[in-house]
Amino acid sequence: MQDILVVVDMQNDFIDGTLGTKEAVAIVPKVEEKIRNFKGTVLFTRDTHETWYLDTQEGKKLPVPHCIRNTEGWQIRSELDKLRKTEPIDKDTFGSTDLADELVAMNIDDDIGSIKVLPYNYDDRLKKKGIKCIKFNKYRPFANVAYNNRDHRKIVVIDGYIGYTGGINIADEYCNYIERFGHWKDTGIRLYGEAVETLTFMFIKSYNIFGNEKLKYANYGSNKYLNEKIESCGYFQPFGDGPAPIDEYYIGENAYMNMINQATKYLYITTPYLIVDHELSNALCNAALRGVDVRIITPGIPDKKIVNIITKNSYGPLIKAGVKIYEYTPGFIHAKSMIADDKCAIIAV
Repeated sequence: MQDILVVVDMQNDFIDGTLGTKEAVAIVPKVEEKIRNFKGTVLFTRDTHETWYLDTQEGKKLPVPHCIRNTEGWQIRSELDKLRKTEPIDKDTFGSTDLADELVAMNIDDDIGSIKVLPYNYDDRLKKKGIKCIKFNKYRPFANVAYNNRDHRKIVVIDGYIGYTGGINIADEYCNYIERFGHWKDTGIRLYGEAVETLTFMFIKSYNIFGNEKLKYANYGSNKYLNEKIESCGYFQPFGDGPAPIDEYYIGENAYMNMINQATKYLYITTPYLIVDHELSNALCNAALRGVDVRIITPGIPDKKIVNIITKNSYGPLIKAGVKIYEYTPGFIHAKSMIADDKCAIIAV
């Protein structure tokens, strides 16, 4: 992914023209310095109006003609324009779909989750190779908190009765083929038998929400391909949680809380992001105070610095209560796991 700097509407009319201010004039040298020192691609936008501006809705609310196409006031400030290496993006409103399209073309605007690493039309490439592919919660260039409703699941199902899940994505750093944040430590599991049916169900549920083709679960159950009885020494229950409003209950949080509250001997946790609310922090502290050996491993080398600051901010009350916290010094621990009393464990994605 390339670094991009967007210089917004640094035009004469906004600097020392009809809508100019002394403050706008003062920042020009700083903007010039920023552009000169920037190592990536610099894009410029240009507020653009026509000669009938006063007849427009904006013109009636702000009756000051400005940035009229091909006028001096419309031009980008000369000190900055001489540094420009791309065509300006003209926009007739405060926002710009043309700018959004340009960012998409430069592989910065993909669907949330793969927004920085996959080409915009990656799904089309897969379809051309005969692979059915949909985008979960397709990104559109408008502010909306619903984009936090991501599909973070990693699911592989083979013939309905072999399943893989865990924290491992399909990327070079996950197998340490390349190094981004030191050594990458993760957890994955393989399931065999009827437990895989829940993974199949979760996949089909997500696929059917956004796909035009609706899959039928009856066509993909484990009994369709599995002809042998599977013996097991334990109970395995895959489960999914969120995003709202797809799931009504806080299934993941409840599972963690139950395990923490029922632990009597030990509770071992690995997590890349220790961001706990009061309820979860209090549960961990209470477990340690009642004699449970609570240990948490977090990354030594973070992938998100701000999140790591929040993680470290959670240490204080936990350590004071007796929770032992360790950092994986060789690199980044992406594993999300919890194990208690040699009886139960959660492997999360």
